[in-house]
Amino acid sequence: MDLSYTLAAALVINLAERQQLLEAPDVVTRLRLGTALMRAELRAIAALPSLPATSMARTQWSPN
Repeated sequence: MDLSYTLAAALVINLAERQQLLEAPDVVTRLRLGTALMRAELRAIAALPSLPATSMARTQWSPN
């Protein structure tokens, strides 16, 4: 049970999704929903292009 609430607290999700997790009728449902939300987040992250840190070091871009 603690794991399911920890998962709900750790996920970066919108308020409606967080409320849906907290209203889940049982631990198994909460964990399944949390897992589905994490998988959706991983798909979104995988779709975003990124540069390795070594490539960024060779560019003129500066975060400062």
